[in-house]
Amino acid sequence: MGTLIFEPLIVPALWAALAVLAVPLLAWYGLSRPGRLPRLRWAATLALHGAGIGLVLLILLNPTWIESLPPPAGKPRLTLLVDASASMNTPDGGDGRSRFQQAARAAGEIARRLNDDFDIQTRTFAEGVSPADAQRMAGVRPSALTTDLATAIGSSSQEDHPQGQAVVLLSDGIHNAGGGSGPVLEAARRARAMAAPVYTHTLGGQADVRDLSVEIDATQELAFAGQSIGIEARLAHRGLAGGRTVVALVHDGRELARQEVTLPQTGPAVARFDVTRPRKGLYRYEVRAEPLPGEATAANNTAPIVVRVVDEPIRILLLEGKPYWDAKFLMRTLAGDPLVELDCVVKVAEGRLVRQTLSADRAASASPESAVAAADGGPAATQPARLRQWNILTDPAQVLAGPDALRSYQVIVLGRDAEAFLSETGLAHLRDWIARDGGALLCYRGSPMAQISGRLAGILPVEWTSGRETRFHVKLTERGRALRWLPGAAEADAAARLAELPTLATAAQVGRTKPLTAVLATAVFAEGGPETPVVSYQPYGTGRAVVIEGAGLWRWAFLPPQQQEHDAVYGTLWHSLLRWLATGGGLMPGQKLALRADKMRFAANEPAAATLRLREAPAGALPQVELIGPDGQARTLTAAALKDEPGTYRVLMGRLPVGRYELRAAAAAGRPATRRAAGTRPAAEGGEESTLFEVAAPIDEQLDLNARPDLMARIADESGGAVLAEASAVEIRERFREHTQAHRPPRIRRTSVWDRWWAMLLVFATWTAGWALRRSGGLI
Repeated sequence: MGTLIFEPLIVPALWAALAVLAVPLLAWYGLSRPGRLPRLRWAATLALHGAGIGLVLLILLNPTWIESLPPPAGKPRLTLLVDASASMNTPDGGDGRSRFQQAARAAGEIARRLNDDFDIQTRTFAEGVSPADAQRMAGVRPSALTTDLATAIGSSSQEDHPQGQAVVLLSDGIHNAGGGSGPVLEAARRARAMAAPVYTHTLGGQADVRDLSVEIDATQELAFAGQSIGIEARLAHRGLAGGRTVVALVHDGRELARQEVTLPQTGPAVARFDVTRPRKGLYRYEVRAEPLPGEATAANNTAPIVVRVVDEPIRILLLEGKPYWDAKFLMRTLAGDPLVELDCVVKVAEGRLVRQTLSADRAASASPESAVAAADGGPAATQPARLRQWNILTDPAQVLAGPDALRSYQVIVLGRDAEAFLSETGLAHLRDWIARDGGALLCYRGSPMAQISGRLAGILPVEWTSGRETRFHVKLTERGRALRWLPGAAEADAAARLAELPTLATAAQVGRTKPLTAVLATAVFAEGGPETPVVSYQPYGTGRAVVIEGAGLWRWAFLPPQQQEHDAVYGTLWHSLLRWLATGGGLMPGQKLALRADKMRFAANEPAAATLRLREAPAGALPQVELIGPDGQARTLTAAALKDEPGTYRVLMGRLPVGRYELRAAAAAGRPATRRAAGTRPAAEGGEESTLFEVAAPIDEQLDLNARPDLMARIADESGGAVLAEASAVEIRERFREHTQAHRPPRIRRTSVWDRWWAMLLVFATWTAGWALRRSGGLI
């Protein structure tokens, strides 16, 4: 059946005016009949002219024939997506059924009841997507360790299906394939664009997990040959309070020490081991905790750490414009660190500067007594300083005048009133040293000059404005807490320890931070007001510039008796800061290259990567590195240069199988590539030109078992679908019908007169016939 409708091509008022005008014109024309023309012929002529006018008026009304078309042959497509990852084994369904058993049962019922209405495709997914039989899934036990909702949704949404399509997602909503919820929601939006709504049904709820994990904050530690350092591991736990476990320190498969630990009711337990290495090299240790009954997985009961032992100290240059208490205590702390050699230049009068070279007694640092002291307070607070040499200088500008002299330092510390040292030549050398040699500049009491020059302003991460002196407490930011410069303390405990320390003073307020600045700590003022940066840094070339605000930091090293429990904070902070600057920045003295893996442990479902730094970039070809796998076989990789960081390269290794790996820059160091026999371990020596890391199976699927109905609801909303309350066939049929009515209107065929050739031919033929009839009667 069809319907005739009119869709005028002109406004009705104009059409009516033309029709009204045509009638009198035709009547006037009829009354003017010539006498010699027979009446019948004239009537026929008038009829043909009237028909021509009528046809034109009718075409202007545009009659259109509307005809309904049958739907395309075939059935709409319905894709059933069933989550088959390990978290779906959680037995929190009714009657003790697992989430997967619930999903398999629902999928089978949907496929059976809707088979006549839909072309049903059933698939299971985890890290990838596989076809499945909805009637035979109940006996499957999921074991996949990754859930990728984005891939599952994306692979099930194809270009617009002629009969329509929809997706039913049966999952607990856990996505751990990386990227967070962003890729998942983007896949849902693409499904909406392809007219493939996703109907979601969440299985499971909140789950209790019993787990013990070993965590080491500093996965790469730096030590001097013969120095005793502490390896500190935190034992975090869930649902295992009061349990007892044995924690062991292992090196090369051999157990070095062990201790029994009782897990507290709140917070993590701490296990500490002291190690000493007499020679330079790269040493891998592992802290292991024996599994406890009922643990979800024992894969996280170990944590690796690499100790880099060097035989050349971190050289630091400290410049002070006047003698201050802050400088005195800082000198004592830095010089007491066995890994540090300190050159200190203090201006005591006009034309008179005292230069001292200080270092710790490294023989004492390797003694058993030193190890005990380090465990109590850290090496920076306990080791005696030894004066190696001193002399008198007369020209402060000469300290930074020689670019070659700066290359022997890794850190330059500027105190207050440093204008005398920062000549234009000195600033130019300082900028080149940071940008090209990877040095670290540390301004430890705010602005080092009363008026910051243009050269220095471009290096520093903040800008200052003058103001009245105020006092403040220090508060770590989230990024600062992640560095864990107060090891062994929980985040809340670390914050409390800093809040109880004496206040610092500042007169110059931070007015603005640069775009690439990272703030590690902020100031909390007693009188209130917005927090301002206290510890901030920004990268500059291959190096970095750090600013610490506030005077009076020496009081943290000279605490009253009631605060003696915080006595180690001052030394520990400087100890952590120096190692962060030395290992995260450029090259150590005499090093031609440094190679660092981004992490000590990668998951098998994430790409592994490392950073290579060269003192002298090779001409022409890019540097190459060797990746030695668990089987001892080596393959060569080419590092990619970073555009804005000369001498810095990225090594992209992609996803790797589970196992232990060694990455060497042997080719860059000028040595031929080598291969190890299968089963042999990486060499302990190799220094900064090699790094060790491991790839482990992902464990998030076994630890994060809480269902995510919020993410499932967002998937449904972004895709144009809906949340299914019961995932029944009746509910799916009704939801799809609503979607079809809203987004797939009935198909019709429209046939209009206006664009038809025969209509125009009919008008032309009518007018031609009228003219011919008139002509045959002897009229023009």
